[in-house]
Amino acid sequence: MIDLIRHRLRTSPRIFDLVKNIGRTFGNRTPLYACMHKYIPTRASTTFIQIGAADGLIHDPYREFILRPNMQGILVEPLPYQFKRLQRNYAGKRSLIFEPSAICYPSNPIDLFVLDEDFLTGHPNRELLALQTSTSFERFRQSIALCCVSDADEHITRV
Repeated sequence: MIDLIRHRLRTSPRIFDLVKNIGRTFGNRTPLYACMHKYIPTRASTTFIQIGAADGLIHDPYREFILRPNMQGILVEPLPYQFKRLQRNYAGKRSLIFEPSAICYPSNPIDLFVLDEDFLTGHPNRELLALQTSTSFERFRQSIALCCVSDADEHITRV
């Protein structure tokens, strides 16, 4: 039953936002939330850029502020699996620009290693694994091994 609830929250932005707002009503406020609530204006137009936006839902402390009508900005996410979900999770928000890029210095093309979408879709720990990436194949293998994933070499993709 709990897995079904988690799945619903992760796949339905409206339900996720409703539950989050209920939690805020009952005092579930982090120090980051308090700071942003205090300093981000609710009426004046505000422009932002979010680097590493992930899926725009899970583990995103900025989502409820980005959803405000006065917010406009750019969401940057290099991982294809997360980028698709990011676009889906903000589908109704027209004042956003989505950029499928990695930000690095100096400005050169880089390779990122991730698990492919087929592997992630069927894995019970897909939310955690979808956030894993590295510029080194070996470091990526070590990282996913720490997540108890082995024998996944054929599912590692270079982006």
